[in-house]
Amino acid sequence: MPSTPTLVPSRLAYRGSTDPEEVRRILSKLTLCTISCQHDGQVYALPTAYVLHEDQLVIHGSVKSSFLSKVMDRPVCITVFSQQALVLAASAFHHSMNYESVVIYSRATEISEPARKESSLRAFTEKIIPGRWDLLRPVTAGELAATRVLAFPIHTASVKMRTGGPSDEKEDQDYPVWTGIVPVKSTYDTPVPEKTTVDFPEHLTALING
Repeated sequence: MPSTPTLVPSRLAYRGSTDPEEVRRILSKLTLCTISCQHDGQVYALPTAYVLHEDQLVIHGSVKSSFLSKVMDRPVCITVFSQQALVLAASAFHHSMNYESVVIYSRATEISEPARKESSLRAFTEKIIPGRWDLLRPVTAGELAATRVLAFPIHTASVKMRTGGPSDEKEDQDYPVWTGIVPVKSTYDTPVPEKTTVDFPEHLTALING
């Protein structure tokens, strides 16, 4: 497992941090990650959704997933990234983005006990769509058996982020071109119902309205 010094960015180290609270803050609000590993000399990567549960990053998939089999018993690198704004400068060289990112080095442990599996899947569903789980048809033993749940400890992790406006050179600050930041937001669009015999649920109204 890589040691902590490998988590320090090689450039602009002041934007990096290994503060566990900062790691958890970002992981708690985001939902997508990429998990990478090496198997038999080939590098594999999987973009997937996750939840921070029991202080671990948790993913799930089919027990038949070849990727989930590959990540067992070997080191992985997990990355999470969120873009907050475009940063427009006076020169192309100084254009940038405001962002938050997390890098984790870890190894998977499988959650196989049925109650913990169900608890993890509930946490996953509630993270993506709060208020949804209790309205659903209860999960079956067969569905639990067909689902693999993997947990990754986040002890070895770092944050890197950028905030603020453009970093123009002094001689460029009066150049006659618009500069500043353009905020980036992710929003939900109008839902498309599969059936019209069921009332639109309050938890989706809350989700859409933010």
